[in-house]
Amino acid sequence: MDRDQHKENTHNFALDSNTDMPDKAIKFDCEICGKQFKTEATRKAHLKAHTAKKNFQCNICKKSFQYRCYLRNHMIIHTTEKSHKCHICERQFARVSCLKKHLLNHSGTIKEKVFGCDVCGKKFATNAHLNDHTLMHIGVKMHQCEICDKKFTLAGSLKVHLRMHSKEKPYECETCGQRFSNASNRNRHVVTRHTGERKHKCAICSKGFASKSKLELHLRTHINDERYKCEICAKYCIDTYNLKRHMLSHSTEKKYKCEVCDKAFKRPGDVQMHLHVHADVKNFKCKICGKSFRASGQLKRHLFTHTEERNCKCELCGKAFKQPSDLKTHMIVHTDAKNYECEQCEKKFKYHSSLANHLLVHTAEKRVIKS
Repeated sequence: MDRDQHKENTHNFALDSNTDMPDKAIKFDCEICGKQFKTEATRKAHLKAHTAKKNFQCNICKKSFQYRCYLRNHMIIHTTEKSHKCHICERQFARVSCLKKHLLNHSGTIKEKVFGCDVCGKKFATNAHLNDHTLMHIGVKMHQCEICDKKFTLAGSLKVHLRMHSKEKPYECETCGQRFSNASNRNRHVVTRHTGERKHKCAICSKGFASKSKLELHLRTHINDERYKCEICAKYCIDTYNLKRHMLSHSTEKKYKCEVCDKAFKRPGDVQMHLHVHADVKNFKCKICGKSFRASGQLKRHLFTHTEERNCKCELCGKAFKQPSDLKTHMIVHTDAKNYECEQCEKKFKYHSSLANHLLVHTAEKRVIKS
């Protein structure tokens, strides 16, 4: 055998035997979740995440892990201690890995999103993220909740869902203390409630919004879809859900009762908020003045007293308000609707405060009759 033939045979043998060093174009797919790997060895190592026994369970959220060190690392999310501080913006993190990821925002080395979805065009920084996204279009839901049997496309979505059962909210707003089950909701809250940043502008009325999704919902207000028109006051809503909520403002029915004091409410959510009145615990503390509150909503309203910003602007007259609730009350000025009716004389009023003042008339009349 000549030297050239020997070299060729040796090279072919090396390619056949070294399965861990494939050509760069070859990808090894996980048959369970679709994640891709450069080598067969890394794919096999990844498969253990799906098949291996997980004997180490978190006693707080009941999530299980294959190794004790994974459990120890996981337990960090249940603590409020954040010992890893960014030297640029001073933001703090519970894990050093989260800090490293955050530092990319300052370095300008964030990966460019070059992997595009063929279905919707959305782009991702990694092929693995694209694969996860593609499963949503296919409709594959391999991750099932053991508590309520609900299924999810991504393991991360199941993880967030499980916090609904455990009531776990590991992500805290550093400004007002409100807690969230996932980071995206916390970040959205920070932008919409505290930064005042509204970079998404409406091309019709120039109103600004903190997120693209909020802008898309707002655009529906310019359409005046007849499907979502109130039959009583002719107001247009953006969807069926908001129309149903609006219709409650015309109803006097209060079928949701407090189990403690029997006070009735129109919405079940109002009952949950009311229950804080009966609790002695005040877990929501203002970081500015130290005052504590029973409910997060009370703390939110209180925080407006520490600012002079008026980001809630009336689209009709331009008047600005600190709180969305103040703007909502103001909007009644621009309508003829009178939703507050006196049960004794059937007289109607625009404002609840006006009805309360009117009721004093009937109270005075009763006192005169008695005397």
